[in-house]
Amino acid sequence: MVKAQKQKFGKRVRKGPIALVGILAFCFAMASGRSAEEPVEAVTYNVYCVTETCRKAADAEAAATEAAEAAQANANSLSSTIAALNAEINALEAQIKTNEAIAEDLAGQIAETEQKLAKQRAALAELLVEMHFESDSDPIKILASSESISDLAEKQAREEVVKKQVAASSEQIKKMKEELEAQKAAVEKLIQESEAKKSEIAARRREQETMRAEYQMAATESAAQAAEARKIKQQEIWDEIARNNRGGEISYDGLNSYYYRKTCPGYLDVWTVNWYGSPYRCECTDYAGWKMYEYTGYSVRNVMSLPGASWIVTNAIGYTSSTFGDAKYWAKAAEALGDAYVSQLGFKFMVTTTPVANSIAVQTGGSSTGHVAWVESVNANGTINITEYNNKYSSASGRWGDFGSRINVPASSFQKFISFVKV
Repeated sequence: MVKAQKQKFGKRVRKGPIALVGILAFCFAMASGRSAEEPVEAVTYNVYCVTETCRKAADAEAAATEAAEAAQANANSLSSTIAALNAEINALEAQIKTNEAIAEDLAGQIAETEQKLAKQRAALAELLVEMHFESDSDPIKILASSESISDLAEKQAREEVVKKQVAASSEQIKKMKEELEAQKAAVEKLIQESEAKKSEIAARRREQETMRAEYQMAATESAAQAAEARKIKQQEIWDEIARNNRGGEISYDGLNSYYYRKTCPGYLDVWTVNWYGSPYRCECTDYAGWKMYEYTGYSVRNVMSLPGASWIVTNAIGYTSSTFGDAKYWAKAAEALGDAYVSQLGFKFMVTTTPVANSIAVQTGGSSTGHVAWVESVNANGTINITEYNNKYSSASGRWGDFGSRINVPASSFQKFISFVKV
């Protein structure tokens, strides 16, 4: 019984023809520190980037990318500088707060000292008043009330001492106040100096922030230019791939079920005993034989092992082969086999110019050996969706011997289609 297998294809990778735009002109002197005339490092072009437009776009992308990276590096460097300035400002603010607390404490000490000394002066003044009223101010009376001249002198000396104490206390008040005020003035000066330095650093920070914003804007603009150049380059690459593929669009959503997929493309053309369409792995023919095996239960190797099959194919392709021969001969081989082995296989080979799903598409030209692919499905407009091996123009890696898938391929890209009709 013929085994059917459904395959899914993704959305189209691109739509419609491209519209080429002018190559980006970009000056990145500010960002990279290099003049516009100074060349960038040599660009390594993609294997499919062969047109002048593609390579100019690749050059523009490289230049813009370098400019974006340089501008971003400058912005990052300025961010570090700004962070250091912020740390300085924070330290100054802490210092200002400390000095303000000291100034406030000194002001409190001044007020407290003034109050304390004011109380002492008031007490001394009160003492003087009491001494005045207790003593007789009339010298004759003082002398008369004194027991002796020495007693009189003692009284007068005591009054002088009290007066001197009052004067000394006043002087002490004045000196302590001056000292505290001097300390306060010194602290306030430190505060003013710190505020001035803080303002200076803040101005530098604003300048650095402005420069950083300019670099970041330059980085953003350069990145956008790089993206636009990359878009042009990629479109050129897709077009080159399409030209080599004779139409169609690349899609990497095709199901790769090939038995040797984990060894490809590294094992391209490595001979293997357990082959399906060719003794050499990662070839288009071996993959087509594998898909035939998946769909029908029989590979090319199985068919060629049937009695007389090798003779039939040899006569059809013109030389002895254990397979259907080179890819360009597959249609001849299948046509010659026709319905010769229906009883053994349960199907017959039919070769037409009209594609059907689950058939082998054959290119008889394009290279010395031709090419075969597996038709996964046919679209309403007659184009086909295929999977294949050993076509670097459709593979994700861009290497020969790797898996690839294409959608919306014109059927005219292939000359014959081998289908398997259940009988």
